[in-house]
Amino acid sequence: EYVPGSEENLSNVNIRVKEGKTGVFRIGAGFSSNNSLIGSVAITQRNFDYKDVPKSWHDFLVGSAFVGDGQNLTVQAQPGTVLNRYVISWTEPYLFDRPILFGMTGSHFNRDRSVYDESRTSGSLRLGKRLIPDLRLEGIYRYEIVDLSDINLLTAPLAVIDAQGETNVSSVTGQLTYDKRDDFFFPSQG
Repeated sequence: EYVPGSEENLSNVNIRVKEGKTGVFRIGAGFSSNNSLIGSVAITQRNFDYKDVPKSWHDFLVGSAFVGDGQNLTVQAQPGTVLNRYVISWTEPYLFDRPILFGMTGSHFNRDRSVYDESRTSGSLRLGKRLIPDLRLEGIYRYEIVDLSDINLLTAPLAVIDAQGETNVSSVTGQLTYDKRDDFFFPSQG
């Protein structure tokens, strides 16, 4: 849309942009000899905004709520007959309007093995910075509670018997990532 300018040889231009779809919904199911039957449901919003609270159910249902700030949110559930995994992850790629990544992830995992049951509940914090367009450096702090239960004392490995019960695990790691993919979800090169 053309808007006349206030100075000679200059014009103001208003550009109206309609946002494309930034959400992804995935659903699937599978079977393996190791995990038996497992399903998967995941929702990802690549332009999430936790401050954009819906004003009505209509806002929520048509997708006009929780969008517009460039954050990434993923909620994933993988229920199964042997293995269950649930994950929620949130990332702010421009912390304080600077190219600094900050993210949080929480997850719960449990698996019924033949000689023991394993449960893991964890949370992590990520802080990172893009060094050049395709290179990113990240630091990650992770805290995890591991619980081994229902152990068959006759057939379970000795290491599992020794670790029976609840154990707290904490770690700090660094990660250097070089990524030249042309698209995160459907790459054709890189």
